[in-house]
Amino acid sequence: MEPWVQVQKNTFERWVNTHLMKRQCAVVDLFEDLRDGVRLCYLMEMLSRQSVGRVNKFPKHYQQKIENHIMSLKKIQDDGVKLVNIGPEDIETGNGKLTLGLMWSIILKYQISANFDN
Repeated sequence: MEPWVQVQKNTFERWVNTHLMKRQCAVVDLFEDLRDGVRLCYLMEMLSRQSVGRVNKFPKHYQQKIENHIMSLKKIQDDGVKLVNIGPEDIETGNGKLTLGLMWSIILKYQISANFDN
């Protein structure tokens, strides 16, 4: 893994965990732990303070994971984030660079822009 990827991954894992600890869960490996969509749904619910829908908490099948991702990505888009070149399959397969790009978009929307609005 390229050094810059590892630095961003570690930074984003810490940021995600500060929000997920309110749900008594965490990520250890950002790319692996988001693959089932559960933690991403929880993160979006914490950040938006709204439900993303009925989360499949124990997805066993590919389609259940994809459904979780579809809900979280829809919430992100509904909140005004333009998603480019990433879909549910990219997160489910653990595509590192696209997952980092998604996390950066989420941080820009829910952390950085929130700080400017205050």
